[in-house]
Amino acid sequence: MENLLSIANRLTIADIPTLSFLYRNNLLSPSLMEAIPIPDQAVNDKICTIQADITTLSVDVIVTAANPALRGGGGVDGAVHRAAGPRLLQECAALGGCPTGSAKITNAYNLPCQKVIHAVGPIFRSESASEPLLRAAYHTALNLAVQHGLKTIAFPAISTGVYGYPSHAAARAAISEICAFVKEPKGVQLDKIIFCNFTDSDVDAYSRYLPFAFPPTQDDLSHTGEYDLHTDEFPMEMSPTDTQTHSRAKSEPAVTTLSQPAVDEHSVARTHTLTITSADVDEANRRHSYSASPEMSPRREDHLSYSEPGDTETEGSGEGKASSATGKAGKVSTKAALDSSF
Repeated sequence: MENLLSIANRLTIADIPTLSFLYRNNLLSPSLMEAIPIPDQAVNDKICTIQADITTLSVDVIVTAANPALRGGGGVDGAVHRAAGPRLLQECAALGGCPTGSAKITNAYNLPCQKVIHAVGPIFRSESASEPLLRAAYHTALNLAVQHGLKTIAFPAISTGVYGYPSHAAARAAISEICAFVKEPKGVQLDKIIFCNFTDSDVDAYSRYLPFAFPPTQDDLSHTGEYDLHTDEFPMEMSPTDTQTHSRAKSEPAVTTLSQPAVDEHSVARTHTLTITSADVDEANRRHSYSASPEMSPRREDHLSYSEPGDTETEGSGEGKASSATGKAGKVSTKAALDSSF
């Protein structure tokens, strides 16, 4: 019989906020960087982010940060194997491993999702050497979800454990790849793409880069979302909190091989590639450094506007907010601070 506690801790799609919801409730601040993409309401309703244990997500498919042997280990992969039960390892053992930069799909067994995608990220060497492999792992996982008719997919922060990939660099790569994918015809076939982070460092990294890749629409900034934080209509289980009720994630086991074929395969020209660099963020912070002074910082809702395509965009500065919200068992990854406001 299924563990009643595990059922109680499950998070459904309804418990996981979209970017539109977060913008509308002031839980995610718009980017102040120039040359941001054109806001897309459909995309902002598709992309979600939450800080939680990925094994509690009742979605179509979760992705795990696997090793090439597909034998489980520490960190998120170990947690997935423990929650799924021994039959997952038995199925993985019959797959013959998986090259770095690629992914394979299995059943989910005791997990609340339908399938598990085992994505093998790289050991971090340098951004130039490792980013193509990391993006390839995300891209392969997305393709597998579409090929199997899965509509909702959740990703952990792949390679940021003992593989050593810096959280901010990994977040930029993951967000850039998913931003490209949702603009392809295949991207329309996915209803929800969830960034499910566990450690605070990954939460902060995604909060820093998501607003640049997926800026709010005028409707997002109108604060007329389905729920209002200032009314009784907002679910109490998603109200803000600073308490984290689970232990910190452990890192995945290291491997020693990289897959050059995976890099070569992923090097095909992409038409919607988004490049986010730390230099871009640093320059935005420099231009808007006065926002750190409360008396000099105009209110975001009074000074920041986003235009429709073809219009002129007016930008301003906003004060970062350390905001978070919880679902039944996790914290929404919307932390922001003055030192990381765009």
